[in-house]
Amino acid sequence: MTPSGVALGHRTYLDANLYIYLFEGIVAYRQLMADLAAEIDRRDIGVIASELMFLEILPRPIREGRRQLVARYLELMQRTPRVTLAPVDQRVIQRAIRLRADLSLRSMDALHVATALVHGCETFVTNDERLNAPGDIRVVTLRDLAGAKSGGA
Repeated sequence: MTPSGVALGHRTYLDANLYIYLFEGIVAYRQLMADLAAEIDRRDIGVIASELMFLEILPRPIREGRRQLVARYLELMQRTPRVTLAPVDQRVIQRAIRLRADLSLRSMDALHVATALVHGCETFVTNDERLNAPGDIRVVTLRDLAGAKSGGA
């Protein structure tokens, strides 16, 4: 259970937006992300991320000429033992197609959720309040984490 009182699964998927908050130290999320990272380490939670995450997080720093940040993302993600980078294979694509058809997810969201499901994640942590997912994975938002921590929601 996180310090906020929200339980995470033993295998958890972190959505791409969370890596931006972690690596770039976004002030509004700094403490929440630090608490989440500490809980992942403390409970030895396996984290899954899709290789597609790079397609979402790297274009802006590349466009802005932030080479050191790009290098940091690539280096840290390649050598962080807690995070498993999952490829987009046929199983993920087939599951994503079904999710788009059944839940009307956007393509990237469907691919992320499909990756989480194919790799046995119990929890999907995101800052996307609109993310829809099937009942066999629990979506936890940063609002859930912050609300539980502050005693709300």
